Amino acid sequence: MGYALPHAVHDPHYETSDTPSREAHPDQADAASNLSDLEQVVLRLENQFPRHSARKNERIRRDLRISTTRYYQILGTLIEKPEALAFDPTLVARLRRLQHTRASERLARREIRQSLSRATQEKIR
Repeated sequence: MGYALPHAVHDPHYETSDTPSREAHPDQADAASNLSDLEQVVLRLENQFPRHSARKNERIRRDLRISTTRYYQILGTLIEKPEALAFDPTLVARLRRLQHTRASERLARREIRQSLSRATQEKIR
């Protein structure tokens, strides 16, 4: 599935100091060559806007022409790729930690609910 990214890919706002260049960061440039334009723009946008905000959602819809739901699906898949880790190790490591923390919290809440449900069932009997 191809996405038209004419202004997002070439927008100077996405060209940050950590934009890959073969001279400065050969590993990052190699990683970038293995990521699609969309994947690179998603990582740059996430780096630029690390928190949920109306402004970030607007940039996603306007620049990438995709829904925010699709953006986060792409991002979730992307952070599992070694190429993404090589492209921006700090960002991807942070996102992986966040994902792990949230999954642990969901699991803990689920276990509490199940425990409470079992206790309720025992009282009913």
